[in-house]
Amino acid sequence: MACAYSLRPREGATVSTPLEWDELTAAFDIKNYTIKTVPERVKVKGDLWENFFIDAVDLKTILDKIKQTG
Repeated sequence: MACAYSLRPREGATVSTPLEWDELTAAFDIKNYTIKTVPERVKVKGDLWENFFIDAVDLKTILDKIKQTG
């Protein structure tokens, strides 16, 4: 687990990026979320974690979704 927007110490400089559920498709590729691309994504989509501490988060629901996606 990594903090949102944290840089991963891997080749390609991928960034831990908040996603919307509909973005998790078979075409998803972590290599598209890099230190070079994520700033523009945030400009276009906004910060998906903007209301993280305001909105209630049900961790059990999130973990169940992760289990379903394999």
